[in-house]
Amino acid sequence: MEAHARLDLEVYKTYIIPALGITSRYVGEEPYCEVTKTYNSIMKQSLEVAGIQCEIVPRLEVKNEAISASKVRRLIINGNIEEIKSIVPKSTYEYFQSDEAKLLIDKIKVNLGRH
Repeated sequence: MEAHARLDLEVYKTYIIPALGITSRYVGEEPYCEVTKTYNSIMKQSLEVAGIQCEIVPRLEVKNEAISASKVRRLIINGNIEEIKSIVPKSTYEYFQSDEAKLLIDKIKVNLGRH
């Protein structure tokens, strides 16, 4: 996994950073997924060596629990749509209440994986 992260970051540093004039990058803290947490750590180190500031931003928390898409999916799978109201933007909550979201909700309930 680390080798893939380093390769990905070399492509990012070689092609994307110069093309877009990037001087800093912000990523969200990852308290749950070890793969993403490792990637973020390698990225921070790799970018800072290249002179690019990399900030890992702490996640918002509700009741001492980091808000995550995984948590939202878990609530949906368990049929607790009402509970996502306190952890997602109003527009997201309204979307999940709509008829338009029914297909997505059904897909979430079938796919029990992390991502």
